[in-house]
Amino acid sequence: MEQGIAKTNNLQMKGVNAAVLMEGSAHMAHETQDLRVVVVPELNAGTASLIASVVNPALGLGSFLAQLFLRRPLMEAATQEFHIDGGWADPKITKVQRAP
Repeated sequence: MEQGIAKTNNLQMKGVNAAVLMEGSAHMAHETQDLRVVVVPELNAGTASLIASVVNPALGLGSFLAQLFLRRPLMEAATQEFHIDGGWADPKITKVQRAP
C-alpha cells in the first residue's frame, strides 16, 4: 500500500470449487480498481468415482482414471479470465478471451 493505492501481483484465494488469482491495484480514496482476475475451477470427482467403484467396479475405475488423465486439460479449458476496472459501486467486468 502506497499513497492510498493497494497493489498486488500474486493474490491467491483457494476454495473448494475454485482458485482465484488476482493482480492489479485498488485506489482507496477514489474507490476504483484495475484488476486482472483468473478463476481456475477445481475439478475433483475422485471420491465419487471411488464410491461408484463399489457399486460398479468397471465404471468407477474408468471414471477415476479418466479424471486422473483429463483433469488438467479440463481445468485449463474451464479457466476464466476477467479484467475489472472502474468504481467500486459500479465496476466494469470484461471477460478476457484466452489463447487456446
